[in-house]
Amino acid sequence: YLPDKIEKSKSTAQLINKSEDWIISKTGVKERRISEIDVDRMGAIAAAEALNNKDEPDLIINASGVPKQTIPDTSVFFQRELGIKNVPCFSIHGTCLSFLIALNNARALINSDIYKKILIISSDRGTIGRNPSEPESAALLGDGAAAILVEKETSTNYFSGRSPYLQSVHFQSDNSCIGNIVEIKITKVNENSLSGEILQYCLLYTYPSQR
Repeated sequence: YLPDKIEKSKSTAQLINKSEDWIISKTGVKERRISEIDVDRMGAIAAAEALNNKDEPDLIINASGVPKQTIPDTSVFFQRELGIKNVPCFSIHGTCLSFLIALNNARALINSDIYKKILIISSDRGTIGRNPSEPESAALLGDGAAAILVEKETSTNYFSGRSPYLQSVHFQSDNSCIGNIVEIKITKVNENSLSGEILQYCLLYTYPSQR
């Protein structure tokens, strides 16, 4: 789900007291979407499209960066908006990696035959929490939602991405990145081989906790 309202970096520059060129050179972001509705409604719109009138999932995972609220869990708000009852739901929070972590957990749950259809929803409304005094993050944030329905596949063509199991995902954490510039490398694995190509480099500043 992409909100209709668009904010160009020229307008964002006035908010954070930086130039448009500064934003684009630091983030590569030329525009971001601004939502007039909250995360639960955005996520439900994306989820309804992902479900495409199919049977209800037997598990819903919220994989958003920031929750609607802490208690009750944000996942139940998605459930309510979708009109789904008696289906378990919970949240996985791993900041920007929430969606990938949720996908890896969905893989394990489906491969163990605990669930058959898992709906993953990621919905964020970052613009309402932008802090103009922190331009590095304020220049990045936008609004939007995405959702996928994960099911077990029966084909065996692994290299085309149609294996019976979603393959495992490898994560690493390093607390030395707190308060430092972190380099993120996005790669694409080539079809029919284990080699890959670098799609994009991104530099991200991680803020130390305030105590």
